[in-house]
Amino acid sequence: MTQRYLFQASIGPVQTFIASARRTRDLWFGSWLLSELSKAAARAVVDLQGQLIFPAPTSTDDLEPGSVLNVANKIVATIDRPPPKVGGDVQAAVKEQLHALWKEVRAQIGDLEDDSAALAQIDALAECVWAAVPLGDDYTNARARLEALITARKTTRDFGKVTWGGAQPKSSISGQMESVIPEGHYPHHKASPEQKAAKVAALRHNYGAGPAERLSAIDLLKRHGRGQERFLSTSHVAALPFLARLHARAGDTGLQQIWGDYLAELKRQNVRIEDLPGSQQPLIGDCDGAMLFEDRLDAEVADVAILQLAKQCLRNFLRECGAHPSPYYAILHADGDGMGGVIDHEAWKGDERHREISRQLDAFATEAAKTVKQQMGTPIYTGGDDVLALLPLHTALQCAKELAERFKELMNGFADKQERHPTLSVGLAVVHHLIPLSDALDLARDAEKTAKRVKVKGQNGKVQEKNALAITVSKRSGGDTAVCGQWGAFDAQLKQVIELHRKGYLPDGTAYELRDLAYRMENALPAEALRLEALRILKRKQMPEDARKQLQDILIKRIPNDMNRPDKELASFADGLIVARLFADARNLALLEANP
Repeated sequence: MTQRYLFQASIGPVQTFIASARRTRDLWFGSWLLSELSKAAARAVVDLQGQLIFPAPTSTDDLEPGSVLNVANKIVATIDRPPPKVGGDVQAAVKEQLHALWKEVRAQIGDLEDDSAALAQIDALAECVWAAVPLGDDYTNARARLEALITARKTTRDFGKVTWGGAQPKSSISGQMESVIPEGHYPHHKASPEQKAAKVAALRHNYGAGPAERLSAIDLLKRHGRGQERFLSTSHVAALPFLARLHARAGDTGLQQIWGDYLAELKRQNVRIEDLPGSQQPLIGDCDGAMLFEDRLDAEVADVAILQLAKQCLRNFLRECGAHPSPYYAILHADGDGMGGVIDHEAWKGDERHREISRQLDAFATEAAKTVKQQMGTPIYTGGDDVLALLPLHTALQCAKELAERFKELMNGFADKQERHPTLSVGLAVVHHLIPLSDALDLARDAEKTAKRVKVKGQNGKVQEKNALAITVSKRSGGDTAVCGQWGAFDAQLKQVIELHRKGYLPDGTAYELRDLAYRMENALPAEALRLEALRILKRKQMPEDARKQLQDILIKRIPNDMNRPDKELASFADGLIVARLFADARNLALLEANP
């Protein structure tokens, strides 16, 4: 009788590779590449008649290169071939796919410092480890042993001699590997302006690099993989509420003329115009939204006189529009709650039960990408229960809610040993379009972790965890403002306050006065006294009685008499008013109807 095995392969590194990005395209390609390598590993298992568990595609076509299916970096399957044969083929398939992608990129770019060193960097990119255990009749026990074995294998590091080292400068993105672009291709500080301009243009054309960017082979792979496909910049995502507003004036010939004059002036001065081939926005055509921000011109125009003239042309256009784009956008990071416990508990039902979970996770990932796009966002990664996306502020909250609701629906048939069903916690980081992507990603991940730590007392008296939304607003000046709460009450209250802001009912100073009260009365007043003082502040503010009553009702619910630290809850309420203002302004900018 043929021995069956439970097999697992893991491909990494994950987070560090994805996060090493300066542009949104680099970020997206890092996620896409890891999924493609995982698909190659899964295909290798199928080719050897293995039965996949994670992922569990409905068709082998889903495992073809470039398919829409996103595959996580963990491959689990049952096999009846010798594990060393399967493991070797999986590792070979991952390496072959990586080489094929690099071959496409190498054909697009210019000369390199050392082709062999570049290929060595590519070979060192992905680490593929595997483990296998005899399956027998006890799937639960076999899986537990396999998880322990693969963990031990991951912690057993493979140390080898660095084969790509040299005297070249390090990558300016990751700081780990050497740049493979010859130093002679960069402009010298003593060169003439014409010589500098020629070399800068050649760097952009041949390598997609800026004049100060040193790029490793990994960076070039991210930047040129899948051809010259463009990806929305953070500036464009931030500008989307403003661009939505322009739909109402798409046929305004006066505005079209002013925008044309702006572009013509930039072209006369040889200023590079960011564009999005294939994208047609009202009035601005295929231009990237970056062209709507003066601070992006600062990075493109060195001559002060030319810069001022370009800015004046842009100001004329925005003045005629009667509005300015917001410089802020949102990064959404979502993750399933308690999935480890659910997968462990459901294991006693056998590997087919795990395939059912896997199919539902694949369905969620596919739907999540569509949901993000429907909300004018850009999916970076949607695989399993993980979602990473860029979103404009006027649709970010609605997108987060739809993702959480759909995940709960799809996973409702599964539970952990406490009979808790999986839910989705979401972190939203609202950031300036010019802050480094690495910093923005850190804020989004921290927000998601905050959502995972949320605990509230339910109506039955039991403490409920996770299943939450956390929002961090990081203004370019001042500190961060963070709020969080569980889905249901928290997002409903936030939506309520957003609508009050949109109608202009809430004076700007209300939130800051309440927050000041919370800070001054830190751990000093009982809940009832602090609540009465906060209600007194609301009573003094000039606002419609209906709006005042709504805020009072929220405060009364959030600060009951038995609360230990009412000052913290009051500060959170005030921060919620501040955060809501940003989303309200974005929805008004986009001219969206109230109560979506």
